[in-house]
Formats: sequence, C-alpha cells, structure tokens
Amino acid sequence: ISSENIVIENVYFDKSDKYESHTYPIGHHGHPAKDVAVGLKVLSCTFDNPRIVAMRMYAYTNVEIANCKFISDRNNTAVPSEARYMIELTFNTGDSKMKNGVFLATEAQRGACRNLDIHDNVFTIGEKSKIAGIFNTLKEGNTSCDAIAYSNALLVDHYKDTPTLFRGYQFMTNRIENVKIYNNEFNIDMPLCRTPFKFSNVRGLLFENNTINASVKLNQSKLDGETIEGAMFSNCYSAEKYADNFTVSALAANTTKPIVMRGGEADINTFCTASNKTAYYNISFTAGEGGSIDRSIDDGVLYIDPIADEGYVFDGYYYNGAKIDAENFNFSTNVKVEVKFIAE
Repeated sequence: ISSENIVIENVYFDKSDKYESHTYPIGHHGHPAKDVAVGLKVLSCTFDNPRIVAMRMYAYTNVEIANCKFISDRNNTAVPSEARYMIELTFNTGDSKMKNGVFLATEAQRGACRNLDIHDNVFTIGEKSKIAGIFNTLKEGNTSCDAIAYSNALLVDHYKDTPTLFRGYQFMTNRIENVKIYNNEFNIDMPLCRTPFKFSNVRGLLFENNTINASVKLNQSKLDGETIEGAMFSNCYSAEKYADNFTVSALAANTTKPIVMRGGEADINTFCTASNKTAYYNISFTAGEGGSIDRSIDDGVLYIDPIADEGYVFDGYYYNGAKIDAENFNFSTNVKVEVKFIAE
C-alpha cells in the first residue's frame, strides 16, 4: 500500500549529523515492491546538515520539491565511505535467489522514481561538509532493464492489487523517468565536491535555468550536446529526446507476454525469440518527424502507441526500411523499429 497525496511544508530538519546512524529526514533505505509514495510535495522546508542524505527516494512518483533550503556546512562523524548526496533517486531490481533449482525473482517493481519537479530551492555545500554532492541517481540490483523473462522463473506480479506468482515474462517500468530540475541555486565551497550532479539511467531529464556558484573547479559533462557544469551523465536521455525514443531490454527465453505495437489496422504482437537464453536483447522504438511515442503497461503487457502531431497521421512501424505488416513480429537480435508519420 503506497502513501498518497502527502504535503510536508515549513518543517525544519536538524541535528541528524549529531548521531552515528543512517538517518534520512525523508525517505528510507529499503526497497518496496510497489510505489512508496504517489503525490508528495515538500515545500519551504529546511534540511540543516543531514549527516548523510536529506532525501532518499525509492519508487516515488509525482514529487514536487520547491522553495526549500538544503545546507551542509559543518563537520560530522561520517567516514568517507558513507559520503552520499543531498537528494538520491533510486530504483532497485530486488533480491534474487535460487531455491530447489528454481530462480525466484521479485523484479516486477511497478515503478521507480517518476515525474519529479525540483525547482526554486537553495543548496549550500560548505567547505567543512562531508557530503559527496547534491543529486545522485543510482540503481541497486542486478539489472536496469524494463522487461525480464526467465525460462524457469517464478515471478511475483505486483501489477495486480493482490500479488500473484506466475512463470514466464514480466514487464516493468523500472526506471528513473521525467525529472525536471530548474530555477535552483547551488552554492559549492567543498574542495572535493567536483561532480555535485551525478545522473545515470535517467529517462527524460531537464536541467536548466539553475545558478551555480562554486569556489572550486567543477567537472563538466554533456547531455545531448549541451555542457552542464558539475554534472556527470551515464545512459541518460534529455526531456526533449525522451519523447521520441524508447528502448526495451528483454531476455531471450520463452516469453509469454508480448510487446504490442498499436495504431494500425491491427495490433502487432512482438516477441523476443532468440535461442540464447542468458543474454539480453534490445528493441528500440524511434519516432520520425511528425509524431512521438507513448507507452503503457497493463497486466504485464507493454503497449506502444504512436501519437501524431497536428497535420500528420501515423503511417506504420518500419524495420530495416520495410513496413511491418505481419500480425506477429519476432526478433532474435538487437533491433530498431522506426515509428513513421506522414503529412495529411
């Protein structure tokens, strides 16, 4: 059961740096199977010298953090190995183990961190701080893909209100998605804080109109060709690019639920049928001029829907330059599907 529509406003968080423990003013250290919080607003709060992390979020959806102060400017008892970030966004693929020769997996997380709006905050990292940086996105677990299939797996279907066990194929939205960071002020004086913004596996990242005041030389990285001071990007899409690209990783092994490409006269059921049952293969969808892609999951089935811009209509799905017109489309290697639109 997730918490919904929470408002935390005008709260002063202090003194966690006085204790030798992993205290998080907001968030937690564990991993749930479903969304933890849907609809969280953190407004006009002050986080005064958290010992390790101010906010650590697993599976938080629809979050706004605005007009807050995040301060780390004094020493504490944290050792270097404990150094973390002010705000951490995490997705976790869960624990996996073998039991009686059967692979047990709880890797059907319904959502990771999605739809976060972080704006008009002030972050201050002083010279004495032991914090590692301001933002960090990370995964914990053995994979970061959106679809998993096992030939002899017992999976937990958390898409249902009552979780059920089944064997076969499971889609999941296990990603950090649609993160907007804008109109914030960052003041950085800590000599070792050269990469305060560390982003990996983020789909749909907006980072703009932020003010960075640093007394130390910061590292730089590019997101879709744009240089951002103090940042490091790994496997990320900008907000602009994410609307037009979508990649699914699927393990080739006796899949039982398809990817369904919709929008034409008939649905196209798509399966990964490679003989190698221990390797991942990707199917990528890219929207051409005149439209974008929408995707949704229902009962473990992933649906791809074309969205035409005004003045355009959906033309079809294309692979290697040829239109896919069969009822089933099977792939056994990495494939790229183009979603085409034509002018009316």
